[in-house]
Amino acid sequence: MADEAIDSENFVLFDTTPGVPVLVNEVPEDGFTGEAHHNVTTEVYPLGTKIQVYNKTAGLKGWSTFCYGNLEAQDATNVLAVQHLCGLFATTPKAFYYSNEVATIVSESGGPCVVGLSAMTTANYGWFWCGGVVPEDYVPALGGDWSTDGTLVTLSYMIRATLATPGTLVGECGFAVATAAVGETNVGWAYIEDA
Repeated sequence: MADEAIDSENFVLFDTTPGVPVLVNEVPEDGFTGEAHHNVTTEVYPLGTKIQVYNKTAGLKGWSTFCYGNLEAQDATNVLAVQHLCGLFATTPKAFYYSNEVATIVSESGGPCVVGLSAMTTANYGWFWCGGVVPEDYVPALGGDWSTDGTLVTLSYMIRATLATPGTLVGECGFAVATAAVGETNVGWAYIEDA
């Protein structure tokens, strides 16, 4: 079945990463993709730092959570970009080490799910969106359509799944309707059917 799409205002992402976020009034310098701390070779924030902010202007109003992690691996063709879904890196699994490549994540539909904010170099540190409403106030490029795998996401739980047609803009993974299969992790909630 062909891939479909769901708008950023029609779903929320569940925070499936460990730790408690800190509520802040100020975001990191130059935002979550600032070059002083995002896509850097040495961690600037402690690995696993989580920051929660309120999205009030663009998209849905509500809380959003970001986590500081490491891009341990990425797909050679569909390199990490904004909106790419990532999973826990499988070879030496540990918290906050991620990949956007299906072949190198722990499970296609299980484990933590985070989202890339921009292009990153493999083994670099940076911020990922990990929960709440799509934080369009802080990363405007996260707005718009998000890929689903064509299983007709409905008003229901969503999981991460391999897309029928991966690509540089969408990556290898998108959202799919949860099936309650053993090992699945519900990573979000859709408020509407995809199209």
